[in-house]
Amino acid sequence: MQNQNNSIMAVFEAVSEAGELSRARISDITGFSLVTVGKVVDLLCECGIVTEYKQTSGTVGRKSGICKLINSSGMLIFDLTGEPKARLYDISLSLCDEYTGDSVCDMMARGLMRFGELLGGELMGIGCIVPDGETELCASQISDAIGVSPEIITVSSRAYAVANAKRFHYNGMAVFLRLLDGIDGAIMYGGRLYTGAHGGAGDISAFIPSRDVLYPKLTELCYMLDPGMIHISCKSDDECKAVETELTSHLQGSLGERTPLIVTEPSALCRSASDGAALMLREKYLLSKTSR
Repeated sequence: MQNQNNSIMAVFEAVSEAGELSRARISDITGFSLVTVGKVVDLLCECGIVTEYKQTSGTVGRKSGICKLINSSGMLIFDLTGEPKARLYDISLSLCDEYTGDSVCDMMARGLMRFGELLGGELMGIGCIVPDGETELCASQISDAIGVSPEIITVSSRAYAVANAKRFHYNGMAVFLRLLDGIDGAIMYGGRLYTGAHGGAGDISAFIPSRDVLYPKLTELCYMLDPGMIHISCKSDDECKAVETELTSHLQGSLGERTPLIVTEPSALCRSASDGAALMLREKYLLSKTSR
């Protein structure tokens, strides 16, 4: 089942990123056989996620199938970690609308109205980003406010890690940190959140409580997990340069050849937690639609 899920997501993402692709080109990009690609494309077409049309090829009389995303479905993501705000995404993760509101109920009403105006297809679901430690409480409050339970409830640090790991297409062990007003982040492994048996293994803010212990704690983390990459977002370019210089020096002195790739970026260049929650919700939706 896991292999099937991987092939479904890989084929979908190839079509979504390119806009239109032939089956042969999907096979080239994903590395899957034409038989596997054909089965996945047929399944996505049956589920109303992808459509396929014939395009005349260079060879007289021959036509090749071109796969194209059906871009009428969408999802609503609510971020409740500060001033409540909402985003409406389509299935390709293009941002269709962004707004704030006095309550989740008000934002939900506007989101449904805008969804009907801009997309009009299937509502893929509702995702919520909530403060650390308040997942169950927020789930109950949201359900009471809007009458339905969100499909995805996650904390900002984890959603942020998912969004930015996808930017790099990095599937090894990687640490994603945000050095903004405080320190938070999460760990990704194999394209998935690394949470451990009890769900708390990837809680960066608990492991690195302050900037005073940032470098020794990251060194300790590298000894334990041996990540291939550490990604850090900071407030400014100057802070990025200072953090990268200090961290590189510290890790090289402690780890030598085991020093991971260090990437620092200003937060303005990084994808948002809302993008990550949308990615998580989209994957859940796609696998639910295509499960057999």
